[in-house]
Amino acid sequence: MTKIELSTHIFAPIDRCFDLARSIELNSNPTVKDFDHKIIRGLLEPGQRIQRVTYYLGRQYHSEIELKRCAKPYFFSDEMKVGPFRTFVHDHFFYEFPGETVMVDNVYFQSPWGLIGETADTLLIRRHLLLMLKRRNKAIKQYAEGNTWKLLIDTPANLPVETELSFQA
Repeated sequence: MTKIELSTHIFAPIDRCFDLARSIELNSNPTVKDFDHKIIRGLLEPGQRIQRVTYYLGRQYHSEIELKRCAKPYFFSDEMKVGPFRTFVHDHFFYEFPGETVMVDNVYFQSPWGLIGETADTLLIRRHLLLMLKRRNKAIKQYAEGNTWKLLIDTPANLPVETELSFQA
């Protein structure tokens, strides 16, 4: 099994970083469905799955990732349920320090093709996944450190005001 570890320093509160990492819109080209297969938006919650098209070694694959475990705002883990890997687990850790959050990604994966798969994992796929992670983390950092995070995370101050409409006959 191959492991990738990546740390990203973000100058923003831990809750914001945690929620942005679960943002469905920040995931690359996802269609997210819950257990009733309704398309959802917002933040991925335990039990929900992201379905998307991915490309590895020049081939297109359909994959499905499920958020399995969550301890807000310090940890969540997602696992591939359908896709090109025999095993794919992505653990997300968040550490809070004064004025910054450190986000640590640990990805464990294994291709299904035996010795050929191990070689591909080491020489090709690890680098491809690392680039994807860096691109994703750069987007999370940009949203978290700016004001655009408000477009993706509903907080009480950002929620639309609901008004009660009364109709008279």
